Amino acid sequence: MPRIQTTGEDTYRQLRRLVIEGEFNAGQRLVEADLVEALQVPRMAVRQALGRLEHEGLLEKRAGSSATVRQVSLEELEEIIEARIALESLAIRRAAEVGDPAVLAGLNAVLLEMERAASLPDIPTFVDVQAQLHHLLLGASGMQVVPRLIDSLAALSAQTRVRTALIPNRMRSSLAEHREIIGALARGDADAAEAAVRTHLANVKLAIHQSMSPR
Repeated sequence: MPRIQTTGEDTYRQLRRLVIEGEFNAGQRLVEADLVEALQVPRMAVRQALGRLEHEGLLEKRAGSSATVRQVSLEELEEIIEARIALESLAIRRAAEVGDPAVLAGLNAVLLEMERAASLPDIPTFVDVQAQLHHLLLGASGMQVVPRLIDSLAALSAQTRVRTALIPNRMRSSLAEHREIIGALARGDADAAEAAVRTHLANVKLAIHQSMSPR
């Protein structure tokens, strides 16, 4: 686990990243004393970070017990995807209207990294790069509030990313879906961009169902 060097905000951001990236398993107890020792930060910084993560829904805490990584139910995941469809449709339409060439160049560069990761295949890198691509796509809208709302929603379902990437051919399909989104943005076609986002997230929903189905 990486050592955190500076402020309480850094402690929160690092712990949030570790939870989202699956460093801790669903249901795992996060003991303050253990985190203080592992991260070499003040107990108050850890306590405040855990409180913020609990407020975000990433952790849960019962009276008299340590915080644990919350297991998000299939029903909640379905709601998250439905909310993301509505919000990301709005954001991608705005991105298509903005049509910043520099942003499009950045998106294509990240898409190439996704292609390389899918060809190996390198699932951890693919998942990380895909998250970067989504960040850039939302940033391309120029909006302030909507991307933050989407980030909060996506964080709740982040631990499904590796599971869904393990589904045969899912990485290739995801890659093609993102090509469609970026292609529509390059053409400035807001309707096509929205349709591509809706298709992608509908397929994410199907992949989550498949990944959580009993083997």
